[in-house]
Amino acid sequence: MKLKVSIFTALLVAGMQLMAQSKTETVKAVLEVTGFKDQLQSIDALMASKIEEKKSSFEKTEDFERFKTMMTTGMNSKNMLSYFEEYLTKNTVEDSLKMVITLFSDPFVKEFSKLEKEASLPEKKQEMTTYFQSFSTNPPAQSRVQQLIALDKELKATEMTYKIFQNLIFSMIKGGNAILPKEKQMTEDQMKDALAKALPANFNQMLMNQSLAMSLFTYKSVSDEKLNKYLEIYKTKPGRYCMSKYMEAFDYSFTKMGSAIGNSLIQMEKK
Repeated sequence: MKLKVSIFTALLVAGMQLMAQSKTETVKAVLEVTGFKDQLQSIDALMASKIEEKKSSFEKTEDFERFKTMMTTGMNSKNMLSYFEEYLTKNTVEDSLKMVITLFSDPFVKEFSKLEKEASLPEKKQEMTTYFQSFSTNPPAQSRVQQLIALDKELKATEMTYKIFQNLIFSMIKGGNAILPKEKQMTEDQMKDALAKALPANFNQMLMNQSLAMSLFTYKSVSDEKLNKYLEIYKTKPGRYCMSKYMEAFDYSFTKMGSAIGNSLIQMEKK
């Protein structure tokens, strides 16, 4: 009897391990097919740019280097991707993830993914500038503008970008504050006030305008009918499930990276 129980337990454990491996692979496939992986990996360049902007605020080079090490150790694309995978593995239903993979593997969606990727290439910069200059004599139709505002809402593009800047700037405020002498450190409320001052009052609208401009260029060759069809995809159950879980994983990842920055500071103080 004991032997049968042992065999059953061993099989149960093995089965659970296989299921966990399967879920992890499904999550990796979702991040790949949706293009989320590429988006997450772009955070390093943005992080480097924001850190460099802070350089002039440090009196000593060694303090800046300490700040830079602390920030990049805790907040980077490798950590973010790891936390994303961790959250999605624990907090999603695999069958729903497979529906997302099926949705984004559709040739129609892949066609749009290709357009979006190509529009962000460095070599497209001049073409984009020329296109925007044409607005003075040939402004976009209001119907197209409304379509793209609706698409931005479904894709949560502006919302996501705002959160990225908000989290990055606040993390840097906290990081810079943490290396100050205790008597000069700000309180949590003071740091929140510093964040509010760092972000312009109309920052969200500015991001929305940038997103709209980029979308006008990206989808300039796409008909209204085709763009409407693309918009409807994000209103489907798997489309909304995907974006909802993406936002949740995003918040989770920044929380974890914030903790990693704190741990990095503790380790640095021990040295």
